[in-house]
Formats: sequence, C-alpha cells, structure tokens
Amino acid sequence: MNIAINIPSDFFNICTDTIKDSLHLRLMELDWKTFAARSEEIRKLGHEDISLASVSHLLPSPVGNNLNEVSPPAMIKIRDYLIQNITQASKENVSYFCIDVGAEKRNKSYSEEELGENVFFFKQFIPTCQTYSTSILLPVRLPAISTEMHGLWGNTIQIVHNVMHDSCRMQLDLHISEIEKDFDIKDFLRNCYYHISSIRFIYSTAIKEERLKQIIAQWAEVLKWRSYKGLVVFAPTIHSSESVNEEFRKIDEIIEKYFE
Repeated sequence: MNIAINIPSDFFNICTDTIKDSLHLRLMELDWKTFAARSEEIRKLGHEDISLASVSHLLPSPVGNNLNEVSPPAMIKIRDYLIQNITQASKENVSYFCIDVGAEKRNKSYSEEELGENVFFFKQFIPTCQTYSTSILLPVRLPAISTEMHGLWGNTIQIVHNVMHDSCRMQLDLHISEIEKDFDIKDFLRNCYYHISSIRFIYSTAIKEERLKQIIAQWAEVLKWRSYKGLVVFAPTIHSSESVNEEFRKIDEIIEKYFE
C-alpha cells in the first residue's frame, strides 16, 4: 500500500521542509486550492523524491451538497471545471481526486432520479481518469455523523456501484478518536472493502500516542491481511508549527512498526 500525509495549507512550508527528512513519508495529500497556488513548489519537491498522491475538495462543499439542484447549464460548467482540474493535476502525476457531493450528509436516501443524476455526473469523468490512470474518490465518514445517518452510506455505495468502474471509488475518512474500542474492523470491511481506494486516519494531535498507535495497529493488521493496495493517508489536525516535527516523528514510527 502507499502511505501519504495530509499537508494543511496553513503549514505548507514547514511540512514540506519536514517531509524531506522523513524516513518513510514521500507522498502528500493537499486540497485543491493549495495545489493550484503551490504547483511550482510541489513540482520542485519532485527533485527530493516527494510527490503528490491525492487532491481533495475539488468541488466546493456548497456546490457539492446541492448538486441535484443545479441547473443543466451550470452543471455543464461544473463538469468542465472538474475535468480541467483533473487533467491539470493528472499531468503532475496525481493519482486520486476526492469529489464530495454530500451523499452521506443527506437525511434520506436518493430517489431513483437523484441517484441516476449522480451516476451520470460521475461517469462523465471516467474517460479522463482512464487517460491518466487516475481515480475519483467519494468520501464517507466513519463513524457516521449520527446513528440515523449510518445506513445512508448506501447513497455513496449506490453511486459507486452503479458507475461500476475502477476509476470511481470510495474514500474512508476514519475519525480515530470517535471509534469504539470494540469496533470490528474485519466485519465492517466485509461489506465495503472492494469499493475503497483510500483510507484516511483523521485525528487531533492531542490524542494519546498509545491510543493512536493501538487503533492504527489494528487497522494495519487487517489491511495487510487483506493485501490492501490502495492509499493510506495520515491526517493529523495540526495547530502550530512547533508540533509538526513531533507529528512526523510519530507517523514515521507508526509506519516502521506497523506497515513495513
């Protein structure tokens, strides 16, 4: 599997300086705005054998969450905007693009018409993804926002299932501090593993290191057992420049101990 770290836009400079000295991290995840603003700097990092694996937030949340209400002319503009961005980043060897259409934020399942509209929307990106051997990712949250929302993961899975192409996959946003201690990873993955191409470990830097390592060790064991070939992203919530070196140290230790 490939392992990356999310680089927060506010700490881009110190994080990209620190990753140069990392023992195991050579892949990054950035949001679209940061990629667009820092493309030349990112290109130079390639000389240090550091590259960008994934780009998030290609579609602003207010647009994605209301995609089914967008007029046809506006939808064409959105499609062309995304294809242009995917093409641009693919030429820089980016492999994954996260597009959030708010499927899991809804309080009800898609109607047949709404599902069809979303499936059609994502199918339009398949030719571009095939050209550059890249993938579109639809994010899902674990745990779900509420117990009522958990079953609505079906919205995302239904889109991915109906698009039915290796270039349209799921991104699992795993909020570590909210995971129950007795959570059965194998049972959970049984129903969705083959739809997933990216797993993101999201956590606060305030989490106890022992707890962080315990949970990630459990996931690493299952992912190795599954021979997982996708992307794993460490996404700590960094609040200060002073904490960056420490977070990179922790992640290097975790990778060496549980993923090597």
